Amino acid sequence: MVAELPYEFIEEFGTSLIDFEFKVYTEYFTYDSTNEEVATVGETMLDGNYIVAPLTIYDPGVIIADVYIKGRNSIVGSMRYEIMPIYIQYITIYDENHPYDSEIFVAPGDSIVIKSDIDPSNATIKTLEWNIDGNYNNMISYDSNYGESFQITINNTDTEPEIYAKSTDNNNNYVTSNTIRVRKLLADDFWIAADGYTRNDSYIYADSNEQIVIKAYISPSRLIEEVTWDIYDYQNYNGTLSYSYNQGTDSSEMIIDISSIEENDSISIYANIYSNSSYSVMYSNTIYIQKRLS
Repeated sequence: MVAELPYEFIEEFGTSLIDFEFKVYTEYFTYDSTNEEVATVGETMLDGNYIVAPLTIYDPGVIIADVYIKGRNSIVGSMRYEIMPIYIQYITIYDENHPYDSEIFVAPGDSIVIKSDIDPSNATIKTLEWNIDGNYNNMISYDSNYGESFQITINNTDTEPEIYAKSTDNNNNYVTSNTIRVRKLLADDFWIAADGYTRNDSYIYADSNEQIVIKAYISPSRLIEEVTWDIYDYQNYNGTLSYSYNQGTDSSEMIIDISSIEENDSISIYANIYSNSSYSVMYSNTIYIQKRLS
């Protein structure tokens, strides 16, 4: 600011898109702005021994606050203001549900909101540019990567990209945030159970010409994994055991149609999923189907 007025400039407040006030001695002055797209000067008012004029700022730029003696049209002085935007200096991003974690664990279909804290909080432009680092193979969908927060939808968990935000000033200098790594949510439990039985029932009983439905369960329940089934004759005395099986509505359901089963016959069933990667397998409990005895 250059003070050309022959009276002392007292104080100014703020440099953002907000109101601030400047004060000069004497009650005989009024003020005007030479660029009202940048800022306007409001009506003067008495504040103790000072005349106060509110300066309302709209955009960065330069204005001249011309000073008039009340009742006259001639300019008796002016003050030059260069209105500079307040730039973001620090950015912190976090998952709104797990604000202290540097990793978020996701499953297909999850919707995540990543929020931001900026410093200073009164920055002129708070909009951030959000970035996904790495080849994420359409793993993540989003409507916009500009804003104060970033909402994403998880399509698949094939890769583990990192997300960060940045802010750029007029000189193309930029500030980047911390990073959040998006990781596949892993199953912590996996089991199978026949309809009408619990996971603790290792043996279930059936007669010939009976259908058994067995379902696979994964925890957390929102996980969707391809289930692989292993079904074989555990015991087949005298060749009396006969059955067929087919997948149900999806891979988590197996339907077994028993044509013939006799005493001492037994069918063994278990399943597995890829709990971490194609090299890490999680196995279920094993169920045995035996002849129902009268």
